[in-house]
Amino acid sequence: MIEDVIRDSGQIRGAHSLAEAEDLAIDLRSGALPAAIEVIQEKIVEASLGADSIRHGMQAGVVGLAAVVATMLVYYRLAGANAILALVLNGLLLIAALACFGAVLTLPGIAGLVLTIGMAVDSNVLYI
Repeated sequence: MIEDVIRDSGQIRGAHSLAEAEDLAIDLRSGALPAAIEVIQEKIVEASLGADSIRHGMQAGVVGLAAVVATMLVYYRLAGANAILALVLNGLLLIAALACFGAVLTLPGIAGLVLTIGMAVDSNVLYI
């Protein structure tokens, strides 16, 4: 009979014969002690979820960029066009720097990129 959890050392009592002790030793070595397992919920994650998320993220980025460009052109007119040019150059330089250093964008990095775009728009429009 196993009295308690066996960690570094433990004590097992009640093996009356050599055969019982050997059976218990085999069970302990194989990890075949009985443990009831009931499956409550099972989820499967497939690779298609990642591709779908990337596609939706790209669509959201294009729609957001188009909205920013349209708003800047309508509201600021020529100054907005200059700011858009500066924004495109800023984005190209940022992506070139990331490629040069072999950096990978994480979620906080993407948030920083969006913040940089917003600040570039603000500073270029205020400057002009």
